[in-house]
Amino acid sequence: MRQGAYALERVEPLPPGSGAARAATTADRELALRWWIAFGEEVLHEGGPGRERAEATLDHRLSTAGTGIFLWEDAGEVVSLAGWGGRTPNGIRVGPVYTPPELRGRGYATALTAELSQQLLDGRLVEGGLAEGDLDRLEDLAVADPFVDRVRGRVREIGIEEAEAV
Repeated sequence: MRQGAYALERVEPLPPGSGAARAATTADRELALRWWIAFGEEVLHEGGPGRERAEATLDHRLSTAGTGIFLWEDAGEVVSLAGWGGRTPNGIRVGPVYTPPELRGRGYATALTAELSQQLLDGRLVEGGLAEGDLDRLEDLAVADPFVDRVRGRVREIGIEEAEAV
């Protein structure tokens, strides 16, 4: 699978959408774990070790400062998930971003990724904040995926590197 690293310059304004972002809590753990595993199976084709580490990774994201999970809710229903964590020398990683297949195509992941990215740039989620351009965005999605290209078009990024996963 092809993956890429991107540096965020700024978040382009989006038209108002339906719903809003919120931080996940331990009460959201079951749903977040199901979606984390679904992401791994669908996008990364992970079984075995990736799936086995999902629970520990999710628990870490829900309980550790400087990491976390955001959810997008529309009409009281959680419809999309985006995670962040893993500081890098110049920023922080964003991912996974997941919306169940039956809820795709409505702009939820785009809006959620934009909101999460803006909050990270503004320093609202990471102690010490991040300077503009310092947000590393390591994609866990195929570089050629048309959905990923649409999101990237709205969340202004500069491609840094692409690599074939081994």
